[in-house]
Amino acid sequence: DRLQLGLVVPLVLTSGQAFEYSTPDGSLVGLTGGDAFALADPRFHAKGRIFTDADSGFSLGASAFVTFPTGAAIAPERYVGDSLPTFGGHVIAEILTSGFHASLNVGGMWREETTLFSTTVGPQLTYGAGVGYDITTLVGVFGEVTGASTFSGQIDEHWLEYRAGGRLRVSDFDISLAGGGGMPGLAGVGTPLFRVMAGFQWAPIHLDTDGDGVEDASDACPSEAEDLDSWEDEDGCP
Repeated sequence: DRLQLGLVVPLVLTSGQAFEYSTPDGSLVGLTGGDAFALADPRFHAKGRIFTDADSGFSLGASAFVTFPTGAAIAPERYVGDSLPTFGGHVIAEILTSGFHASLNVGGMWREETTLFSTTVGPQLTYGAGVGYDITTLVGVFGEVTGASTFSGQIDEHWLEYRAGGRLRVSDFDISLAGGGGMPGLAGVGTPLFRVMAGFQWAPIHLDTDGDGVEDASDACPSEAEDLDSWEDEDGCP
């Protein structure tokens, strides 16, 4: 449980009207309109745990990621991906105690600097914070904010977004629903006026109610910890 690897493959449905803009030198720049379905840039990430204090529930970790520029190649002029790979990472601090959990992450992202109209997108400082509470082992609520900054004086090159939602565990499935939008005054390019997200995730439950290392599914005494006395220690009973 110290290292996690993952691959995200985003599929994007876009819809919009064509738009043209005249630059100061007289050139005409346009955005393609209409509907399109495209594969955006896949992202491979790794996250590791550096330190954990079991007594306080505090842990410290780090993550890193790299993206592969398929979106621009598959759907040019749809702006669903970067023209070159991007990469970055975060330092993550988290505390989990009595069903309450809170986290904070700070990091950065490198991408090739690109200018569209009056907005320049390039390397960014990225950050986020979240809190949540598990009402039961099957039901939880959460809230989070995420943001980024290019340290530019242009307000459209900074963004901050909030989200709040809930989670429901049904057998081996997690179902989540969240909504949110951009923070007033920090709603830079790419920040939605509002956003609604739904998630569906499969992850087998491995409950160990008494904390003896024997999962409840195989524990003959799930509410009583095994005493490891060299007598039938595998049955989970004292």
